[in-house]
Amino acid sequence: MSQTAEDVYELARDYLIAWKDGDWDKLRRTLAPDVRLEDPTLGLVTGAEAHVALYRDHIRFPALDEVVLLRLLSNADAAIACYDVYLSGRRHTVFDQISVENGLITRILSATANWPPVDR
Repeated sequence: MSQTAEDVYELARDYLIAWKDGDWDKLRRTLAPDVRLEDPTLGLVTGAEAHVALYRDHIRFPALDEVVLLRLLSNADAAIACYDVYLSGRRHTVFDQISVENGLITRILSATANWPPVDR
């Protein structure tokens, strides 16, 4: 059975809710073992365990106060999530393209226009 836009929507929603709620087991179940996240500040992060650690260990969003999902759209292959993260009281709007194959998230491409600079 092939995946539908509704299947992709539900998986993307479950992924977002799991990391927002800190449900690391549920988050891991949404991810392919070799999932890739491409992020403007982190670069490429590969693997489900490394991906979970980004949220569990507050690496991706340090000083996270709140997450507000603004929009979630999907087709049979991918979802686009738009959400605000509040970091130390500052709002940052994030867009994630969430690619799905065989019922698991395989790639997330993240973008934002107002991300804080990285100290190098």
